[in-house]
Amino acid sequence: MSWEISHWWSLVVSLILFLGWRQFQRQRCQSEADDAAPLRTVKAEIAALRAIPARSL
Repeated sequence: MSWEISHWWSLVVSLILFLGWRQFQRQRCQSEADDAAPLRTVKAEIAALRAIPARSL
């Protein structure tokens, strides 16, 4: 019984580590692609400016 519990916990921890590493790799690749992309500039004109009320605490 004890071996089964530790076996499941090791599988869960391994899965979490694997998914975390995969997400880290995806973010790294996306960051490299963003840095390599050409810079785009867009001219814009402000049509209306709204006042944002400050929150009172």
